[in-house]
Amino acid sequence: MLGLAALVGSGSALGRMSYQYAAADVSRALILAALCLGLAALAIYFQGRSAFADRLGSPVRASLLLHAAGSVTILIWMTLTQMIAGLNYNSWNYVSNVWPTQTGFNLAALAIVLVAAVLTVQAQKRAWLAWVRFAWYGLVPFIGLLYVVSQSRYLSGFVATDYWVTTCLNAYGGVALLLFSAIVIVTRIAAWRRIGDPRLAK
Repeated sequence: MLGLAALVGSGSALGRMSYQYAAADVSRALILAALCLGLAALAIYFQGRSAFADRLGSPVRASLLLHAAGSVTILIWMTLTQMIAGLNYNSWNYVSNVWPTQTGFNLAALAIVLVAAVLTVQAQKRAWLAWVRFAWYGLVPFIGLLYVVSQSRYLSGFVATDYWVTTCLNAYGGVALLLFSAIVIVTRIAAWRRIGDPRLAK
């Protein structure tokens, strides 16, 4: 249901973006989509831990894999929506509905997260590289923060004033990455405190 709601929100934004005075409609639709994707990422994380606990291995490995899965889900949505929007670029009176060159940045962020996830999971097989997972838990929220600040100047309240689709994808998709990662990190810290293992319940 969350995925369907995200698709509806994204489709609504893409359908309305060609209208000159649809900035508010596009913004509301992408806020809905980002909210649903963030909740979907949390569902992947928490339900995956219970449903696939035996297959995913240790709690640390499971957390890494599911955090990566949720983050990649959000980034894929941002990338695909941006790519489709780029095909419908319009500009009116110094206001544009999309920033066409943003797709390259999205693909780079997606590639970085995928490669970092693989390297982090592999690093856990070697005790002396266990610290790498702490770098992982800082990477995704940092990418989310970069997205938020990259075009937040084009927001007036919750409504984009320029580059409507790109601004909302960056701002609200970035917030989804930040909040999702924050909840995952708090969950891991809680597990560490409960179990009392300084290696975060390896």
